[in-house]
Amino acid sequence: MDPPDTASPTDADPPDETVVVSGIQPSGRLHLGNYFGAIRQHIDLLEKHEAYYFIVNYHAMTTV
Repeated sequence: MDPPDTASPTDADPPDETVVVSGIQPSGRLHLGNYFGAIRQHIDLLEKHEAYYFIVNYHAMTTV
């Protein structure tokens, strides 16, 4: 019979849980530069990690 595991939770390796948080401040209409500069990378991160994105400008939310 094996002895009971006496390792405490602090001895264990922490889980690899990356959370991405990013805000986007729009400066005009969406264009290819936005896509290649930021949006594509955000989509890649979203597929691999838990992610939260938000618009940091109230005016942008009322004109979208």
